[in-house]
Amino acid sequence: MKFKIFYKVFTLAFLAFLLQSRSGGPAAVINQSVTGAPISDGNKGTCANTGCHMQGNFDGALTFELLDDGTAVTQYEPGKSYILRLNIMATSGTPAAYGFQTVALDDADAQAGSWGNVGTDHHTVNLNNRVHVEQSKRLTENVIEMEWIAPAAGTGAVTFYSAALLSNANGNSLGDTTVSGSMSVNEKDPSSTNDLFREFANISIYPNPVETNLTLQISSRTSGAFQVRLVDLSGKVIRIEPVTLLSGANSRSFDVSGLEKGLYMVQLFGKDHVATAQMLKI
Repeated sequence: MKFKIFYKVFTLAFLAFLLQSRSGGPAAVINQSVTGAPISDGNKGTCANTGCHMQGNFDGALTFELLDDGTAVTQYEPGKSYILRLNIMATSGTPAAYGFQTVALDDADAQAGSWGNVGTDHHTVNLNNRVHVEQSKRLTENVIEMEWIAPAAGTGAVTFYSAALLSNANGNSLGDTTVSGSMSVNEKDPSSTNDLFREFANISIYPNPVETNLTLQISSRTSGAFQVRLVDLSGKVIRIEPVTLLSGANSRSFDVSGLEKGLYMVQLFGKDHVATAQMLKI
């Protein structure tokens, strides 16, 4: 009888250890890259096709932003430090926990740049000469930030690949949902003095995800007439709204109840300028 009780306690403790260690990230725990980056040794695809988490109780989306002093940018300066922000958004259901894995690669699918301060409860793991950032424990926050240091001049375009987990935290992989995506940024041309993609404003969107009314908080470095454009993932411009901005803080609201559900780019266009943000319509 004592042996049976001991065996049962030992088995439960061992299972708890396995489940807890699994939350430490797929690269550290099971030596897998699941970001969806181009396949190489040690890269098994994505969380979904490895079968480690089954599509379940949530619908979700993953968005990326590369921030330069709080402003989203589409180009990088070699050697400069940026913040990569991931937003794991649930469009249905309420996850109890989150996980993620991210890697940055150049056009040759090699490591691009380096990671600085990756944040609390995150760590880096080297798989096949690619440094991955992932959770080191079960996360309760869905917005994840990490410092990325841009590579040397001449590297060219860099693509961030990431997979994210929306979990019910029930102790197994059933009922969890995974999402994945990527974002590319180009190397900034130092000789360009009038770059179309030079960021001139910081755009904040709320609520995000949005169902009916969208509010843009725009911190602009210049004043004048601009356009707000909504662009779908195929690149099609869905809607154009004229706006007049003052230098400094501005706020504009739009009715988006008629839009189809999905992920959109919100672009603020002016003469020789563009600023972008991402919006999820639910």
